[in-house]
Amino acid sequence: MNNGNNGKTKTDFLLEVTNQYSLRELLEQKLAEIVGMVRSVEGNHNLYKEVIKQTEAVLLRLALSKTDSQLAAAQLLGINRNTLRKKIKELNLSG
Repeated sequence: MNNGNNGKTKTDFLLEVTNQYSLRELLEQKLAEIVGMVRSVEGNHNLYKEVIKQTEAVLLRLALSKTDSQLAAAQLLGINRNTLRKKIKELNLSG
């Protein structure tokens, strides 16, 4: 889905948060901080699971708040409406 702009896809442009940082860069910076903090604490961690869960919850809450229905939110996210409903239930979100 290249639109001819320096090899960037439409999705790349949509994910650019500011002129300076892409979503990937912002995530990498914040996750590096989190990994550093978690490594300093002994014991087993479910870092992967927790990061995915928290990221998913934020994304779903935002999609639901910016659209007028679960169907519209699911379409925005590119997922099936039933998948969205399942995730809402799993993450204890209101939708």
